[in-house]
Amino acid sequence: MTTPAGAAGHHYAAPDPDAVDAVAVLMRQVAEGTLTGAAMAGRAAQRCAEVFGQCDGPTDSLWPAHVEICRAVLGFGGLPAAELAQWLAVARNRENPASATLYPPTTDAADSEPYSPGDDLADIPRDVLAEAEAAAWATIVRYRRAAGDR
Repeated sequence: MTTPAGAAGHHYAAPDPDAVDAVAVLMRQVAEGTLTGAAMAGRAAQRCAEVFGQCDGPTDSLWPAHVEICRAVLGFGGLPAAELAQWLAVARNRENPASATLYPPTTDAADSEPYSPGDDLADIPRDVLAEAEAAAWATIVRYRRAAGDR
């Protein structure tokens, strides 16, 4: 027979007071009947959005999860072809920033011919333009999501 944890010679770690309080709140809500499965699912979804809703790039600790979820979303057709074409242009510009050609984001994949930037951007390095374009599209996506929530 093995000695149970916490028995002689074994010590439990000190409980986290915040965790104890959280469990007490949950227990009270369950006892009062105010905590339902749907409410818990809603809270979980809200918390996931708070933690996971922003991606800070490859240095983000959740980056591998972001990439896998992105693949799943694309696999299920989560982006319309026009928007996917825009992101393809951003990726092409990022992969080859030294190229003499930029690929513009378009709403029609047939229009994805390369173009050269005007003189007003001639002094800007290609990698900076690609990064700015990606940031602009990320801002537009966030705006559209927020507008859709209204």
